[in-house]
Amino acid sequence: MRKVLTPIFLILILIPAISQGFNLLSPQPAGVNKTVYIEAFQFGYRVVAIQEGDKLYYPSTPSLKLNAGDTVTFHVVTKDVTHGFTIDGITDGIAEELLVIPGRTLVVGPVTFTDVGKYRVRCSANCGSLHPFMSIDIIVEPKIPYYALSALL
Repeated sequence: MRKVLTPIFLILILIPAISQGFNLLSPQPAGVNKTVYIEAFQFGYRVVAIQEGDKLYYPSTPSLKLNAGDTVTFHVVTKDVTHGFTIDGITDGIAEELLVIPGRTLVVGPVTFTDVGKYRVRCSANCGSLHPFMSIDIIVEPKIPYYALSALL
């Protein structure tokens, strides 16, 4: 039964795409500009809000999820002690300069995430005994049309 349904399903999904002139292999539109508000604390980071145009989101996940091509500006604050904000592989050369000081906002970016994968944000200032464990993950997912994904079923 599954062997019969899969080709029918693919035809029903792909005909509208082809009739509208969409090529599954064409480059995807550029990512969107986002502003991400992060709070640093002993000993972690929390995504407070994500702004995309006029829309403001309040995520409840322990990591930040983005699409490939997204350009992000980070606004980082803290209330307790001085922290660092280093994105592995991106801000390594200027890690000493990226300090989050209580009462101030650190602005990092814009940063465009073109490669799919996981990026780790780490604290680069010794902020206490659990400092080595202070991190948050940025997960960059591929930007694939939903009907291209359904064709893989």
